[in-house]
Amino acid sequence: IESTLNLNNISNFEISSRIKSLYSTYLTMKKKGKNTVKDRVGVRIICSKLEDCYMILGLLHSRYQYLADEFNDYISSPKANGYRSLQTTVLWKNDVTVEIQIRTFEMHDFDEFGPASHIAYKQGSNKGYEWVKDLVKWQKNDKNVSNYRINVLDKFVYVFTPKGDTLQLPIGSTAIDFAYRVHTDIGDHCTGAMINNKMNKINTELKTGDLVEILTSKKINVSREWLRFVKTSWAREHIRKITKI
Repeated sequence: IESTLNLNNISNFEISSRIKSLYSTYLTMKKKGKNTVKDRVGVRIICSKLEDCYMILGLLHSRYQYLADEFNDYISSPKANGYRSLQTTVLWKNDVTVEIQIRTFEMHDFDEFGPASHIAYKQGSNKGYEWVKDLVKWQKNDKNVSNYRINVLDKFVYVFTPKGDTLQLPIGSTAIDFAYRVHTDIGDHCTGAMINNKMNKINTELKTGDLVEILTSKKINVSREWLRFVKTSWAREHIRKITKI
């Protein structure tokens, strides 16, 4: 595959592969039948440009016999969770089926690290979420991490403003807590929140990696009901002050 891409002037790409464990294969066969295991061998190709994804797909389909029923274009039609990739299955030597996944580096980072990754690509830098990626990698890779790690991700969430700034909030914090953390005026005039480009209620709990934009109106909208779900002391104190509780 690497030589094929090089010969066709595809630059700046990475190729990785994995072989599904026997036990995992057994479980799949037990659940779906022995003829349903098409991903015993997997290959992932990550490239720089969107157009390269489709060019690579065409090169592979012209070189190898592929299973039409196993092809999915999750780039033009992403999954509900935002996952984007081209997925195809080809026949290798001795009729071995190989599942191939093709995506850009941006798509790969989104799949690995969530919506926070979009900020870096929008800004053209890694500022704001690179350290979150490192923490996630560290926790994933260290088998004994639960025995001695600093529970930083168990106590706080790390979310992002539209400008790419990182805010630390206690676990359980809502969009209202975020709004008051940015500025008290924003909290007072908050009417809703766009979280990862989707409209959400102001009492929505935030997760690490969320991209949050607060929607406001001209009038003050503070309600005593907010005290039922806000988490942070600064939000609670200001709400009490405004509502004179």
